[in-house]
Amino acid sequence: MIKVLIDTHIDALDVEGAMSLLSEQRREKVREIRHEGTRRQSVAAYLLLCKALGMEKPVFTFTETGKPLLRDHPEVHFSMSHCRGAVAVAVSDRPVGIDIESVRERLDASLVRYTMNDDEVREIEGAEHRETAFMRLWTRKEALVKMTGEGISDSMRNTLTDRHDVKFSCHDRDGFICTVCRERSEKESLDARLEQIGMCASAHKA
Repeated sequence: MIKVLIDTHIDALDVEGAMSLLSEQRREKVREIRHEGTRRQSVAAYLLLCKALGMEKPVFTFTETGKPLLRDHPEVHFSMSHCRGAVAVAVSDRPVGIDIESVRERLDASLVRYTMNDDEVREIEGAEHRETAFMRLWTRKEALVKMTGEGISDSMRNTLTDRHDVKFSCHDRDGFICTVCRERSEKESLDARLEQIGMCASAHKA
């Protein structure tokens, strides 16, 4: 089972008031962030993770590539994502990755060529809503590299090539696209709905 929570109302979060709900480790990270919007996203994502886990103030350790792990519960896998206006988390008993992005109003052709391979470019150009098509593919790529712990690199064009060992599910919410990536299991049917999806009006009121 994968538990997914999405909060698209983080602008209502009282960042200073929520600082006491963070671990000291997370507070230190937040204090290092200068941009107010990014600081809000970091706090909101952590609080949403606490809600999904049913834990208070979890502490992280990190792999060599920077992927966060739960220090006291290594058997629990999780992923966090944030963008302007929204955060999302996924929790599972197996490796999982999640990415949430807002749909761009205008699509930069050079960005498409830089991040997508030829087949993906053709898919985007043939779509009725190219901005949405692009973001669906991009969130797949980012969710995948977050699941594996590889992180974003300069070679994202072929990230999805021949990756038949993973499966994706995409969710549209309030102008945002959220994609979850997980390992494919032979025991699961392709249309199995494993996510428990939740929308949070105010994640900090856990």
